[in-house]
Amino acid sequence: SDKVDPASVKPGSFRIKAWDLKRTRNYGSKHFDEREWKVTEATITDNKITLTIPDLEPTWGMSIDLKLLDKKGQPFHRLIHNSIFELSK
Repeated sequence: SDKVDPASVKPGSFRIKAWDLKRTRNYGSKHFDEREWKVTEATITDNKITLTIPDLEPTWGMSIDLKLLDKKGQPFHRLIHNSIFELSK
């Protein structure tokens, strides 16, 4: 939703972590097999940022930590949590 300075969209602006969870009756789980995925390319077209992540695979837990600049050159930080259950072929 933020207006992004396209020059700030580069692989080093994104840190991707993934992890597994242990499913139990209890709520919550520690992170298991935590790993970092490298972003090899980052592009922006209109309001859509596309990341190339060669090691991308389904995972229960994932975070995208991004540090970009807005259109006025002011830095902003966002942390997105998500899961990937299936990748298209």
